[in-house]
Amino acid sequence: MNVLVMGEDSSIKGRPLNTLSILLKKLDCKVYNIFDEDTSNFSFYFNILKKVNIVIFLDYDGPQEYRVRNYAIAKLLNKKIVRWWVGSDVLFCLEDKFMARNAYDLAKFSDFQLAVSHHLVKELESLHIKSQYVPSVLDPLNHNYSKEYDLSLNLSVLVYLPSSRKVFFKYDLIHEVIKTNPGFHFHIVADETHSLSSFSNVTSYGYVEDMSIVWNKCNILLRQTKHDGLPRMALTALQLNKHVIYSWELPGCILANTTETISSALQQIKQSSKKNYCSETALDKILSPCPHMFFKSHIINAKYNFSLSKYFWAILFVLKYTLILKFRKNY
Repeated sequence: MNVLVMGEDSSIKGRPLNTLSILLKKLDCKVYNIFDEDTSNFSFYFNILKKVNIVIFLDYDGPQEYRVRNYAIAKLLNKKIVRWWVGSDVLFCLEDKFMARNAYDLAKFSDFQLAVSHHLVKELESLHIKSQYVPSVLDPLNHNYSKEYDLSLNLSVLVYLPSSRKVFFKYDLIHEVIKTNPGFHFHIVADETHSLSSFSNVTSYGYVEDMSIVWNKCNILLRQTKHDGLPRMALTALQLNKHVIYSWELPGCILANTTETISSALQQIKQSSKKNYCSETALDKILSPCPHMFFKSHIINAKYNFSLSKYFWAILFVLKYTLILKFRKNY
């Protein structure tokens, strides 16, 4: 089976499409990947389309009009169309009515709309887009990850705080938590500005290629976001029986989103002096349906069912978005 994955560079470790591509290859698929900008080169896109059976994409821009048209063309070529919602893509549609309109149009001819968390399914319902829950694909853990739980690390906290998205990842809150909890050591990854390195209880790594180096030094993940899907860092923490303090409800995690509640959670973990015994049960609950089995049985191996209504919508949206693009070019 030949599959085209679109929306980001699937070769970059840690990105959602990278993990998905690894899974697809394990399912004996030949995987093609093109970037968002490549779809504006229609001949390039069309030549790849002729080689594949399935198009799977995530799209943080709505998608834009030319991409709705191009996905509709893929449907007219009888390709199975799968949209994968992972978090911020839903948030952007909630905040932008034009993105929401394009996403709604695209959903009319898609075969699957998959969302990685239950709350994303509900948010998409508010946009009149029907989706189904299929959890994130687990990142494979290599041999560098220590599977032994070291209780001496119960005062060490891992924080993901990317330089370009500090507001989204609640920089001010993280700053206060670090300041309020001098007895804990915070390991900050992805902040290439090292904005919190002045604190004596902070180690700032910047970009990290091999996350096992940092995971092996921490027993706690602190994740605070304005919005989220199903964070694979949280899944990794649960795989390693580590504690997770999270701003959203998730099985096996401690719900906390203020300085006071996070500080209380840290003290709770410190006093417990044990690993996260809920992690295995929580993972079983989160990972149902199993993403590996879902992609295998419902997408890869399932027979393509022609739908006249989806074909009709695809024709309509090819015409609609071609006219929109032509109008914009002329004016």
